[in-house]
Amino acid sequence: MYNQKKAQLRALLANPAFNQNFPGQRGSLIRQSLNVVFRDLDMLVQGRQPNPGPNEVRLVAHAARIVQEIATYEPLNKYMADLISVYVEVVKNWNAQVVRARDIDLMLDTTARLVAGYMTFLDAINIMRRFVDRFERMMRYTPPSFDLARHYLQLVLKKYERGEPINKYEEAKQHIVQQKQESEKDSDPNSQDKSGKKMKGRSKKEPSTADSQQSSAGSC
Repeated sequence: MYNQKKAQLRALLANPAFNQNFPGQRGSLIRQSLNVVFRDLDMLVQGRQPNPGPNEVRLVAHAARIVQEIATYEPLNKYMADLISVYVEVVKNWNAQVVRARDIDLMLDTTARLVAGYMTFLDAINIMRRFVDRFERMMRYTPPSFDLARHYLQLVLKKYERGEPINKYEEAKQHIVQQKQESEKDSDPNSQDKSGKKMKGRSKKEPSTADSQQSSAGSC
């Protein structure tokens, strides 16, 4: 396990991105601290007991503090997050087996939590980015059924504005309503010609002028 992490760290240190993201004294401190850590852990693998000097322990502690400040105050990219994660894991292993310094352990734990939180946030951003891309593609794509529904809706709105039935059911219902209105109009006695009725009644009941004159002559 240690050899895998060591190889991973050496590959990250050899990457040109290291000097870009950890320039100057910061990069130099990280490299020097790892030289001490690798030496002591190699000795443990060989069955020997390492004995780092006070200056070397302070060097590793100072480098761990620098790494913590980078994780706290600077925006991280994936390369930086990967390197810091492996760095913390290897140095924490060294501290647990060689120095057992509580302040170094606390700094490394804090850095590990910061990087883990950043990675979780980065994953959330990537998920949201994929969701937005998929949503934009979905908005650009219009299935044929959407076009048919849009055309039908426009047709219905035009018929509604003109007062026309929007489908066969509405057409049949409108026809039934018209027939009912015509039937009620025909059966309504008030709708007949009242003046005509009066004229017919008068012709039956009231005699004409000629009839009245004939009846008066006969009586004479």
